[in-house]
Amino acid sequence: LRDAGVAAHQRRVGVSVLVDPESALYGVDCLAADNAATVSALAKAGVPVRFYRVEAGQEMHMKVFVATAQHQAVWGVGSANWAGTDMDKNTEVYGLFRNCRSTTQQAATLLSRDFDTAAVLPTDEQLACFDSAECRSTLRKACGTRLKSGWLSGRK
Repeated sequence: LRDAGVAAHQRRVGVSVLVDPESALYGVDCLAADNAATVSALAKAGVPVRFYRVEAGQEMHMKVFVATAQHQAVWGVGSANWAGTDMDKNTEVYGLFRNCRSTTQQAATLLSRDFDTAAVLPTDEQLACFDSAECRSTLRKACGTRLKSGWLSGRK
């Protein structure tokens, strides 16, 4: 998905990405540990990428996209992660809508507004870390340790 977004951007297709910063993931600040490599790759390619501003205790788990494909308005929304085997091991939902120009425009307007007003750019320091495999590994380990001692403690 990341590579497709970069390729579309290189073809001069409008692409922008809004990512959960994982600053409040289960009450733990993970500093985008799961999304760090993707954020780095998108930013390096010039794709506009920002972190959604979440409140304490919140997580941005929705996955939304809006596109025009073969002259058709298409958009999708749901909770399913767009990676790995999540659809096989989790109970997830995702809706895909085609030729619904009105709702597609409403979704596009909502996403654009959030991108412009409810998001922040990754800092140069964050991007430098995200560009380093060693730093990303450190983030993931620190996040895992915080989750185990916090939200996951006492869970089986």
